Amino acid sequence: MNYFQKINVYHLGYKKNVIKKLHPSLKIYLFLYMYLFHLIVDDFKVLICYVIFLYLILFIIKISIKKIIQIFLIIFVFFLMMAIYYTLLIDKETVIYTIGFINIYKEYLDLWLSIWINLNSWFIPIIILVNTTPIEEIIYGINKMIKPLEKLKLPTNSIILILTITLSFIPLLIIDLERILYAMAARGKDIRTAGIFTKISIVKDAFIPLIISVLKRSDNLSDSIISKDFNLKSKRSHHQVFKFSLINKIIFIITIILLLFIFYYV
Repeated sequence: MNYFQKINVYHLGYKKNVIKKLHPSLKIYLFLYMYLFHLIVDDFKVLICYVIFLYLILFIIKISIKKIIQIFLIIFVFFLMMAIYYTLLIDKETVIYTIGFINIYKEYLDLWLSIWINLNSWFIPIIILVNTTPIEEIIYGINKMIKPLEKLKLPTNSIILILTITLSFIPLLIIDLERILYAMAARGKDIRTAGIFTKISIVKDAFIPLIISVLKRSDNLSDSIISKDFNLKSKRSHHQVFKFSLINKIIFIITIILLLFIFYYV
């Protein structure tokens, strides 16, 4: 495994698991459902249980303990930055604990808990989706979800084309960045052994050739589309066709019932 794959917490492959077998549209629906649940519910106890549930899903989709720790540390870094910033702005009133000359305020604990829950609720669903759904399945699922919008005369084919090109460029950008980093390492700027400030400088220097590479790929893509007489109105085909099985229907109905229950009681 190369260096760039080591530092990329999303490069985990697509191991066989229960979530991987679900229909792509259902997985995207569940992904949106997770965010909706986080936005609707404001009870700290429920949200803490929800975050624990998200980490359990990481185990279910067979992500290694090492990768889960990496994800945890990345979220923790963001948590520290946000906690320090907002702690300086909040008004403190209620002291609940004292350690020497340091006072622990209730407002601080509520703020830190809220930040931690929000970060996990935003990051982990993305990680779950990325590690259970390849890009072509994401595109397929979104295509099926927005297909009914054609009746409203919306340009769904144009939306899918833009989405396909955007998502397809992500792995290509990773490959290009990896090649640039290797080329810079061969010239003495190795990001694996550099200090923090040198790493920032290396990333900054890699930005310009990466942009040039993106522009070249864009030109090649536009030439290819023109030469093949691409037509948005023609019927699209798919490399793989998925069926909405019984288990998918059951999960969909259960989530609808849970969503209605949450709307009713919240």
